[in-house]
Amino acid sequence: MGYIELYFLYFVIYSVAGWVYETIICSVYERRFVNRGFLNGPYCPIYGTGAVLNLLLLGRLKNPFLIFFFAALACTVLEYFTSWLMEKMFHARWWDYSEMKYNINGRVFLLGTVVFGLMSVLELVVVHPRVESLVLRIPENYRHMAAFLMFSIILTDTVYTVTRLSEFDELLRTAAEKIDLALQALRSKYETAGAAYPEVFIKINRQIRRTIASFPKFRSTRHNDMLKKLRELLRLEKILGDTSRKKEK
Repeated sequence: MGYIELYFLYFVIYSVAGWVYETIICSVYERRFVNRGFLNGPYCPIYGTGAVLNLLLLGRLKNPFLIFFFAALACTVLEYFTSWLMEKMFHARWWDYSEMKYNINGRVFLLGTVVFGLMSVLELVVVHPRVESLVLRIPENYRHMAAFLMFSIILTDTVYTVTRLSEFDELLRTAAEKIDLALQALRSKYETAGAAYPEVFIKINRQIRRTIASFPKFRSTRHNDMLKKLRELLRLEKILGDTSRKKEK
């Protein structure tokens, strides 16, 4: 149990580090704060999973070139599989590298593979020995509590996220007419949007809103034209809300 617990804590640490990395990069690019994660909390499980796989499969390697090669390959396979699985589950894609050179089905691309390889060398050679030392200094009973708490938080977050996002495909399928009507109202006259707004947006949960805002290349594999309209609707809604707040001041 202690072995599993340790690696779960490593998973959490690297998931948080991945979230920090993704959020900084995307926030700088978008010029606004972007909570860059599939889940709501400050962690990206795909980074934690990749890091733990590196530890389990490559932890005994000492040659940085071998670490780079095998880690780049493993992380690329993981990213491709994750993209495929999420598309099958939600009929949507969170990222698309189709415009990047040397991509495979828009799910992975060469530069990303190189970056993953370099980050894995940094993890195994430089970072993890220090992370391991710090974690092992924590008293065992505190490690138990930390692991249990984080497991509970991430599990709850995962169940909530998957449940709420499962409504997304159905929303796009059934709300087409309402979205078109609301768009017409918002485009023609902001004042009339108030009447159409509650009917349409009451069905759009917070999780769907955050996902659309945080992933600019997020797209539906079934109803992408409607997703584009929904994205515009959210953009106009924000403009309307900002305008209303300025008037109140």
